[in-house]
Amino acid sequence: MTDTMLRITQQRPEESYRALLGHTLTCSDCRADAECPDRRRLQRDWRRTR
Repeated sequence: MTDTMLRITQQRPEESYRALLGHTLTCSDCRADAECPDRRRLQRDWRRTR
């Protein structure tokens, strides 16, 4: 797990959501609606912080 992923788990819900949104807008796999392990991890982290 990268440092970025570790920091995201300690953020507030809106920051976690912004990280997820930023990733999905820039990731070619996410934009193509393909499987992306980073997106799954970010979604899980966002749900935990809500």
